[in-house]
Order: sequence, then C-alpha cells, then structure tokens
Amino acid sequence: MKRYLSKEWISGLLVLAVVAGFILWLAIPSRASADPAVTKHTFAGGELTWSILNYPAIVLDDNHFSIAIQDAADAALHATSLQIKLDMIGMLCGDYTFDLVETSPGVYEGDGIPLMAGLWKATLTIRLGDGQTVKISRSLKAVYS
Repeated sequence: MKRYLSKEWISGLLVLAVVAGFILWLAIPSRASADPAVTKHTFAGGELTWSILNYPAIVLDDNHFSIAIQDAADAALHATSLQIKLDMIGMLCGDYTFDLVETSPGVYEGDGIPLMAGLWKATLTIRLGDGQTVKISRSLKAVYS
C-alpha cells in the first residue's frame, strides 16, 4: 500500500521552508546595514563624534579614524588612551586593534585595517584620567577597492 503526503502537508512544509529561509536571510550579517561614515555618541560626562575618512573602509588598507571628544561643558576632553578594536560580525577570528593619538585638543586619530569585506563592529575604549573607562561601539562596512 503506497502512502502519499496530502496537499495540506506539502503546503505546510513549503510555508515552513519559506519562513525558515527568510529567518536565515535576516540573520546573515552582510544583509544588515552599517552606520554612516560619521556618528555621534553620548556617554556619562560628554559626547563624541566618530568619523571614518573615505567610507566605506577599504579591506587590507589603512583607513583613517578620527574621534572628537567634548565634556559636558563642550570643552575638549583629554583621555589617557583611546583604542579601537575591529571585529567582523559573525566571525570568530580576524580582530584588529589599534591606538589613536591626540592630534589636537580633544581630537584623536589613528588608522585601522579591516581584514575582509563585510560588516564590522568597531569598539572604542576610552581611558580617562580619573580611572574611568568608557566603551562605545558602532558598525562599519568594509569593501574591496
């Protein structure tokens, strides 16, 4: 005796496959949009403007990052150190960390190198003179030139 799936079972499986495919499509990091070249962030005690020159970032090339930091009174904020860690979203390896140096009062600059094309998470760590540490994250897009 042969058994066949009913039309209802086939339709249900088809709907389930479409829904599962859509969920997987949404989960792929490259489908998510990256932040723009310039972003503004606030934190306890101040705010900053984070800029990436020549955006989107170029893979395996120096990409210039600039951070301008002001305290709550809009005065330049001096930190003991600033560091950015680039890590590719959805990957377990290939992180790239670099330091920024103060080029003028409250303005810090440095070059970072994304190792692959795609969506990256950039985490800025600010160490202030009073021992406080501030972490701010943003996304960025990297492409081949």
